[in-house]
Amino acid sequence: MMQNLIKISEPNLGGNLIPKLSSVIKSGKLSHGMYVKEFEKQLAAYLKIPYVITVSSGTAALHTALKILNICPQDEVITTPFTFISTASAILMVGATPVFADIEIETFLIDPQKVAEKITKKTKAIIAVDLFGQMADYKNLRRIIGNKKITLIEDASQSLGAKQNNKQIGAKADITTLSFYSTKPLTSIEGGALLTHRSDLAQKAISFRDNGRNNKHPDIFDTVGFNYRMTELEAILLLSQLPNFEHKLKKRQNNANFLTESLSKISAIITPKTMAMNHHIFSQYTIVIGKKYPLQRNSLLKKLKKAKIESKIYYPYPLHLQPVFKNLKHKPADFPNALYASRNVLSIPVHPLLTKPDLLRIVKTINKY
Repeated sequence: MMQNLIKISEPNLGGNLIPKLSSVIKSGKLSHGMYVKEFEKQLAAYLKIPYVITVSSGTAALHTALKILNICPQDEVITTPFTFISTASAILMVGATPVFADIEIETFLIDPQKVAEKITKKTKAIIAVDLFGQMADYKNLRRIIGNKKITLIEDASQSLGAKQNNKQIGAKADITTLSFYSTKPLTSIEGGALLTHRSDLAQKAISFRDNGRNNKHPDIFDTVGFNYRMTELEAILLLSQLPNFEHKLKKRQNNANFLTESLSKISAIITPKTMAMNHHIFSQYTIVIGKKYPLQRNSLLKKLKKAKIESKIYYPYPLHLQPVFKNLKHKPADFPNALYASRNVLSIPVHPLLTKPDLLRIVKTINKY
């Protein structure tokens, strides 16, 4: 009997979308219309945040955030070296300097103490990344910032639905960015958003995403901006998933709990750790391959592939070793925890469409040397 392919992620779009998509295409109003506005309204209600501004991607959201905060070429922005490239490349896009602070090895999240060591007079912002579905330590990041004129940005591309001390994403930072890429729990294939409690930042973001257009006089352009508008088609996809989003998150968490309970019995496999104050959504389920595990990571990856189970390495190279940041002149050992993680992590399927036989097959394959 042929086995099914167990995918690392599988978009689960809701309802019969064809009539709505067809209607929008026929209308000719394909960008920033009623569906975009409705999605912004519904997401704001879900997150209990006053302003949601949709954009064309998670990268666009980060770029927009830095621009509307007036981050300039002489400024420094502290962030993690263990994340997707967009977080740090957005800093380069505004001409500022990325300053990396190492991660905590148990959670893969930026270490607040390491952040404190990197703050200088040039530091204008900190971008904390909620990696794999778990929020960063915002209490201690806020404590470290204190009264300094440093803006806290939350890259929540992987954590929509996560909570910290019962507070949703967007509650802890000055501005929060989202991605709706195809691997995310809520997806429009591409797309992104900014969240903020500040009206001034919201108005700047609305203008910037629309080529710098004046928000009251559409034929007037006050500043340089970009075409970062979300399409109506993307908004329809997102709206279709919102009603069942919490249910799907619960299924994802149940799958993660099963994997943790099963894989924790293998002494050489280190399962994800959730901080006590956090509600983890497991956008990725990422294990660490310990030294005593009989297979090298690439060998396990090949073994899973042979069993028709997709797995991915997020991320095989820490950002300080990426060629685009070579001018920072970092050495591999400058961020030892990020380096260790990049050499030993492996993400396995956890999405809500997995069946019990799928989960058992994943565990059996990892457990069978």
